[in-house]
Amino acid sequence: MPATPKINYFQSRQGYYTQYHKRQRLLAKGPKDEPDGSTYQAAVRKFAEIMHLSKADKAEDGNLVCTILELYAKHLKNQGRNRTLEMVLGCLGSANEEFGRLKYEELKLYHVQTWLDKMGTERGRSKGNRLKKWGDVMKRLAIDKLQSAFSWAEQQGLIVKNLIDRKAKKALGLRRKGTRGREYVLKPDEHDKMVSISKPYFADLLTFLEGTGCRPGEVYHCEAVHFDRSLGAIVFQWDATEGYVHKTAQKTGKDRVIFLTPDQVALVERLCAKYPSGYLFRNRDGKQWTDSSVYLMLKRLRKRLKLTSKMIPYSYRHTFATSWLKNGGSIKVLADLMGNSVAIIEHHYGHLDADRETLRKLLCDFKANLKAKAGGLPLPAELVEKMASLVKKAFRHIDAEDIANLRSLLGEFRVSAETEKTQTQHQSVNSDVLG
Repeated sequence: MPATPKINYFQSRQGYYTQYHKRQRLLAKGPKDEPDGSTYQAAVRKFAEIMHLSKADKAEDGNLVCTILELYAKHLKNQGRNRTLEMVLGCLGSANEEFGRLKYEELKLYHVQTWLDKMGTERGRSKGNRLKKWGDVMKRLAIDKLQSAFSWAEQQGLIVKNLIDRKAKKALGLRRKGTRGREYVLKPDEHDKMVSISKPYFADLLTFLEGTGCRPGEVYHCEAVHFDRSLGAIVFQWDATEGYVHKTAQKTGKDRVIFLTPDQVALVERLCAKYPSGYLFRNRDGKQWTDSSVYLMLKRLRKRLKLTSKMIPYSYRHTFATSWLKNGGSIKVLADLMGNSVAIIEHHYGHLDADRETLRKLLCDFKANLKAKAGGLPLPAELVEKMASLVKKAFRHIDAEDIANLRSLLGEFRVSAETEKTQTQHQSVNSDVLG
């Protein structure tokens, strides 16, 4: 029978430890100061968390909040969802400190509200002594991650009901206000204006975003090893063992392929020659771009150009999708280009795909092209013989091959005339519709 876990102090390691599941675990580093010292008290709290974690599957709403968050973090790590894990740790670390030692059954919406208010007022100081605090966007992200953690715990049977539901989010005052930046569509000349006053290193980034419609995070992580010259694309392997793993790798088991136009290929080749290792797109200091740094650069450019838009890096992706669909592009092809499923594209952009004027134009063009390629119906034999007789009178001799060639030419003439007539009718209808 295994020994009962207890708190032990090791003088040689200057810390309190416990033996749990055949593994020695550090509880707290520092001097031996039991029973009232800060080091010993920290060790006791950590010991209690470990013991509580071992009974999590039986405790249900008696689980500590920190236990739920820790188990959720382990789940994300085991699933290889490193980006989500990074966001959860960044958002919920302060929540763990604020109410992590409460039992889930003791947790109230008031505790969550107090935590958000505290983080929105002051969460510390920067190296330059600048006040740091959360804005509305960061608060929404933190609540979304907390909701996800509790939702997972509910599905696993660790808790009975998720505290953070739609009604709770509304009570926390986290409704979105106004137009979201990621839903903003760039005006026709906005991109060119910003590129014209940007530094070359930022102009390259904007040009790539505008031309590919990729996720901002994908362009930040582009390296020379991801460039496939033969395919003319950036390829992120879904089963990469190191470096960047794209967003849908684990879910789809497919590579993320960002196809490039000839101009984009030339841009990437130039950057590959300049940076054969490391990130291709770098800021002024030669470091990797982030959403925050790109947003601040866009904000400065908008201010210089006196633009009032709510543009963010993701706005380029939204603009790409909107332009593609409004110009009659295939929703399946768009899904492949953007690295999404058709269902996701339809969910976000279905209203654009159903544009009536565009659909009618596509139909008319399709039918006109079919007629042009069909070769037309064969002309009546009497008409061909009558025309052949006229040609005989004019040229005195004509054989069967000449008659066949004549029939072919007449067929092409007929198709050409029908196509021209259809296009003229189509233009006439469009003129009536537009004005």
